[in-house]
Formats: sequence, structure tokens, C-alpha cells
Amino acid sequence: MEFGCEIAYMIRGGFHGLGLGKMWMYLLLREALGRKRFLFVELHIDKANTPSVTIAEQLAHDRVDEWTSPLFGHQGPRSGHYYAYHAYENIFLQTAASMKKTPLELLSIFWQLWDEGIDARQFLPYEQHVERPTLCSTLRLATE
Repeated sequence: MEFGCEIAYMIRGGFHGLGLGKMWMYLLLREALGRKRFLFVELHIDKANTPSVTIAEQLAHDRVDEWTSPLFGHQGPRSGHYYAYHAYENIFLQTAASMKKTPLELLSIFWQLWDEGIDARQFLPYEQHVERPTLCSTLRLATE
């Protein structure tokens, strides 16, 4: 099911504090929620990584989960405490608000319908043309 995707990024040492993370995250969100037409984007961020937590909260992500795991994470030192953030597509957010539900509740309903064989995206008030990303389009995106 391709309702959403996960974004992972790393800013190399020496380039911190230049606004690159925020700019890069904005561009990735625009690509995922706009051109790729995902309904949500998920981020997993180490609690100790305060710059990434700040970026997620500045770009209006919803914190949807928190957990502890010594095995989870990417390179470098890890605290073992993590947050999960979601960013949602705007029409999906408006649909959730009109149904008096949180976006996460509506997403759960979409997943339940998916398990029953129903693609719930058809109920959103715009036409969804969902195309499976190809290796060629993914490589092109990475090199643009």
C-alpha cells in the first residue's frame, strides 16, 4: 500500500546551522506530497537530535509516536529514544477535519479499508492518479 513514505536524511558535519536541513525537508515534502501524491510522510528522529526535531516541528509535522530502542537508528551516537512524525497532504487534512477526525484516525480507517480490498483514496474530493514509482524516476529525482 502506498499511502505514504518515510523520509530519512543526514546533514554532514560542517554544514549544520545553514538552513540546509529545513530547505531539503521542504523540497522532499513538496515532492512526496505533491508530485508523488502520497497522503503522508513519516520521519523517525532520535530525541537527542534537536536540530531535526526542531525542523519537524517548524514544518508542522504531527508527533504520532515515541519509543525506546537501542537497536533502532542510523549512523553515529544514538540516545535510544525516538519520535515518529507525520506530515499530511492538505486535502487529506481537510477531509479529516470535515469528518471531525484526526489525520491519524482517518489514516487508520484508510488502512482498514485497504485490508478489505478497498482503495479509500477514491473517497477523497480529487482524482488520485497513483503510479508506482519506477527505478528510472527515482534515480532521476535523486540526480535533479
